[in-house]
Amino acid sequence: GDGNDIKDDQPFKLMKTWANVAAGDVYTITLKLVVPEGRFSGATKQFSVNNQVFDVVEGENAITVHSKQGSDPTLSIKFGAIVNGAKVGLPVGDYLIMDVTLTKVTVEQLAAPEFTYDADSEALTITDSNAEGKVARYELGLFLDGAETAAKTITVTNGEAVDFSTVAAGTYTLKLRAVASSVLYTNSDWFSPETPVTVTIEEATEPEVEA
Repeated sequence: GDGNDIKDDQPFKLMKTWANVAAGDVYTITLKLVVPEGRFSGATKQFSVNNQVFDVVEGENAITVHSKQGSDPTLSIKFGAIVNGAKVGLPVGDYLIMDVTLTKVTVEQLAAPEFTYDADSEALTITDSNAEGKVARYELGLFLDGAETAAKTITVTNGEAVDFSTVAAGTYTLKLRAVASSVLYTNSDWFSPETPVTVTIEEATEPEVEA
């Protein structure tokens, strides 16, 4: 169909199921999409593999996708994409998909970042040994005494004050972790300094109003 056909945003299943692919595992998929010269009139179009959108042009396009497989491992290809909420399909015509490879990835756990906390400025100084690009963000966990799960998690930035405005009153132990930027990595363990850092959040009080 053409780019206005509602069917253009539905997956074309190149392979319905890979028998040797386990659900939950991470794989690197590579393939080439060959677009005939003149098909796009020199423009750039969008092409989706496992719901990851790529810009493609006329000629040979090499595509690499890192994918965590679901319960029915598939390679889903869309000849187009959803861009800013609108369907954008490729022009009608023949396309060649070739050199499809599938390689299982050993997922790397991120190293736990260390931190110090300034009680006066409420700022964190973060020391991180992970390579650039592996970390999407840092999360500060606020743990109640003896709890294994954070009562509250806050996204924080190195050197900036922590925003405790959404935290319920109480005394918490602070722990920090690095959140992975892609399926090639998993989040780090929580890090807590040898001497635990605690904060006490006071219950908000209403300002006094003069009569």
